[in-house]
Amino acid sequence: MVFNVVFRETGCCLPERIVSNSDFEDYEFYTSEGKPEIQPTAQIIRKAERRFGIKERRLAREDQVASDLGAIAVANSGVDTNSLDMIIGASNYGDMVVGDVGYPTCDFVPSLASRVARKTGLVGEGKYFKSFDLIDACAGGLESMFVAEMYIRNNMFSEINKAGVVAMETLFRVGDTSSKDILLLGEGGAFVALEGVESDRKEGILSCATQTVRYFVPKLGIDSKMEPVTDCSKYITSGVPNNPALRDGRRCFKMLGPFVKQVASEYVPLVARRAMERAGVGVDELKLLIFHQANADMVNDMALGSGVRADDLDRKVPITNDWLANQSLVSTPTILDLVYRGKLTSPKSHVYSINPGDKILIATVGGGISANAMVYQEPMR
Repeated sequence: MVFNVVFRETGCCLPERIVSNSDFEDYEFYTSEGKPEIQPTAQIIRKAERRFGIKERRLAREDQVASDLGAIAVANSGVDTNSLDMIIGASNYGDMVVGDVGYPTCDFVPSLASRVARKTGLVGEGKYFKSFDLIDACAGGLESMFVAEMYIRNNMFSEINKAGVVAMETLFRVGDTSSKDILLLGEGGAFVALEGVESDRKEGILSCATQTVRYFVPKLGIDSKMEPVTDCSKYITSGVPNNPALRDGRRCFKMLGPFVKQVASEYVPLVARRAMERAGVGVDELKLLIFHQANADMVNDMALGSGVRADDLDRKVPITNDWLANQSLVSTPTILDLVYRGKLTSPKSHVYSINPGDKILIATVGGGISANAMVYQEPMR
């Protein structure tokens, strides 16, 4: 018999508020130097939509926080939370609340995992239970699955055989509303349960691969005004708003987008190929490749670099960023749930699905820069 770690219940939370690109037409965008953008806002919006494919995004209600979205995702999965031995909360900014300072601040204590457990009715009385949070930027959802698998496989933690990963983020709240990068951000929650089982064949999680890229030499166009930055820890950070009038102590999500795209397009395929090699699986054997949804342009680059043929992109590489934008670490588990439920369709009307025996790849990239990949085979039933 072979001990495998497999996916069980999945769920997601697609927030109720739908914000289209046209809702940003009254925004005033500034450059990182604190000067108003030369191009009109409407033109910036149209250009961003053409380049990145994002048309709208889902945002939490004002009375909701990240752990609320996570709890909804858990509830939508139908899992009996008292069957879970552990919950890992994946979030980068915690429950963001507006206090006396007038702008959202991060609240991490107690852990979001413990808050989700409380909000979903996990009693824990008379049974072992463990919960904690994990931060790894946009790679955090898949990184949390890595950690859950390690706990389940490790004999030192024999009490843990079923773990839930809850990815949750209200990323828009930490975005800079005076920067055009705000157009890229979305919010949501997602849940994946993982369980250890014995089988007569190898299935479930077949392999994982991960790497943090510390040094990278970006390529700059001859008309670029950016200075080359080789320290990848500076590609995604926090900083002051572009608009000087908003610099009242708040810190905002910041990224060097062109550099992130370049390093992701090189290293995510490298890590993806490494995971495929470890699993003994070729790209043609994969039913789906699920990538972090930064934007459609980057997704296509990562897919092509991983060996997907251009004429297979529609059939094998799901895209949600056109209507969900960049949900950070929530995007890949959200796609996983939508595919399992048969609720995700390609631009060419292909309905994505995962059937017993199918092999898929999940790959993410996040600040640091961290690249993760997992090859998974749906168990035979």
